[in-house]
Amino acid sequence: MSTTHDVLDTDYTINTKGTRDSREDWEQEESTVAELRRIDFTGTIWFAASIIAIGIPLAGLLSQGWRPTDLPLPAEVAWWVGSAFTFLGIAGFGWSGCPVLAWPVPVAERQKSITIRGGIGLYLAGTAISAIAILAVPAVVR
Repeated sequence: MSTTHDVLDTDYTINTKGTRDSREDWEQEESTVAELRRIDFTGTIWFAASIIAIGIPLAGLLSQGWRPTDLPLPAEVAWWVGSAFTFLGIAGFGWSGCPVLAWPVPVAERQKSITIRGGIGLYLAGTAISAIAILAVPAVVR
């Protein structure tokens, strides 16, 4: 429980440890918590959307008998590299959407900011690399 005091137009709170926090410190912490909640929410949305966006086209390709080994070697390597980037991006979304269990709020906010931004970059780069690897090879009719 904290108590707010007004002394000479300076607002501060007494925190549970008995020390004073200025209003700016309190507002910064409140802003950090709000940002952490936003990242948790958007990380969950990105995670779900990325699974659907990858799963549907890949299921269509695989159900038609396509395999990455059907690609020529440079395109196959590009496809696997792109797939690895995509997987790491999706893992970043998953980490961003997980609840905070072990770290203080400022540390968790910093970690989740990095993982969601890195996840978006890796996901977009990976899907682009994989799609280009598939589309750059002429189709073979069986």
